[in-house]
Amino acid sequence: MDLRAIEPDVDHVVAVFKQNGLWGAMSKTNFPVLKWRDPVYKTIRELAMSYFHEYFLDNGGKSFKDYSLPFSLKKFKIEDWLISEEPLEWLAEALDDAPHFPTVPPALLKKLRKASRVEIEASDMREWMGKEKMNNRDLVLKAYALLKKDDQKNGKRDSQTK
Repeated sequence: MDLRAIEPDVDHVVAVFKQNGLWGAMSKTNFPVLKWRDPVYKTIRELAMSYFHEYFLDNGGKSFKDYSLPFSLKKFKIEDWLISEEPLEWLAEALDDAPHFPTVPPALLKKLRKASRVEIEASDMREWMGKEKMNNRDLVLKAYALLKKDDQKNGKRDSQTK
């Protein structure tokens, strides 16, 4: 699922999953509050909106403008995205072209309460601040293996996309 923000904030992509009929999400990020959502949300909109308060600019203004439905990667060859060493701009463009739904009316976004100084300072926390580049390929492969193992343990996974 694509979570889009107004400029100069950045978009965020999360891998959604469904467990016992409820939606959850995970992502690779150094922002601890964006990393994980337990599968407790009845709808994709509920899940998307759970990210709303963590999206704000340096001045505290809210920035989460819209979200997509779950985006299936099954239509792409797995070697083109999962283990590719090449940039994935083509995939980002495909995700951007997917239908998105507004979080709130655009005019309302500017009128909402700004994040407080404490919230802004807390948002500067990072889980990983090392100088070495993380090996995303190994991280993705590990997550994929864990999902497959979970599938085998729990039977076939609920449908993840429309």
